[in-house]
Amino acid sequence: MVTLHIPDIDPGDRIFTAEIHREVALLMYQKGRWSLGKAAHFAGIPYVVFQQILGDRGIYMNYDEEAFLSDIQTINERLT
Repeated sequence: MVTLHIPDIDPGDRIFTAEIHREVALLMYQKGRWSLGKAAHFAGIPYVVFQQILGDRGIYMNYDEEAFLSDIQTINERLT
């Protein structure tokens, strides 16, 4: 567990808290520690919005061949 202490910040400041959650989620996703879904959930934003933020920041998606093949299989199953 990591504890982050930021002095002189009102812990009730919801905007600041949301920004911290978003930044932590982006960092953990970028480092490959969290999946896209987990990071978006932690940030408290929809999956698609998180993807947009990644693109805006120039952060590449962690999308390997296994995920690609799984997506193709899911698409094929839904089309049949």
